[in-house]
Amino acid sequence: MWMEKRGPKTFIYREYYIDPYTDESKKVSITLTSGSNQAKKQAQQLLNNKIEKLLKSKKMSDHTTQELLDEWWDFKKPSVRNNTVRIYESIMRIMKRSPDIDLTAKIAKVDTQFFQKYFNTLSLSHKQNLKYRSVLKMAFDYAVNMNLNDL
Repeated sequence: MWMEKRGPKTFIYREYYIDPYTDESKKVSITLTSGSNQAKKQAQQLLNNKIEKLLKSKKMSDHTTQELLDEWWDFKKPSVRNNTVRIYESIMRIMKRSPDIDLTAKIAKVDTQFFQKYFNTLSLSHKQNLKYRSVLKMAFDYAVNMNLNDL
């Protein structure tokens, strides 16, 4: 921790921490009106709490890709037309049966290559591939909005 004096009664206390996902050094700070030893101890405690809160909010999800698809579909299904329900359920059923995609993979660990390998095995038209991609994109957008994966 270090302190920077800003003005006659303003002290900024700063601390670095390592982001576990990017391995980058990041900085947090707080502002107090004193530079005394007591204020330094208080600042250290406040900074530690702030860092702990930031790290806790960035926990990796234990959701699998299958669980994400099911949760997203439970959320999405009531708001779409019957024809869309039929199409999306067909797509998810085909994905569940496919040996080319491992839906037990954790969403925090999958990347674009994981899904690209699956799309490369599909012998579908470009338009049909876009529908598969759309289902996965909507599910992962849902995960981001619900803070399920911290992508």
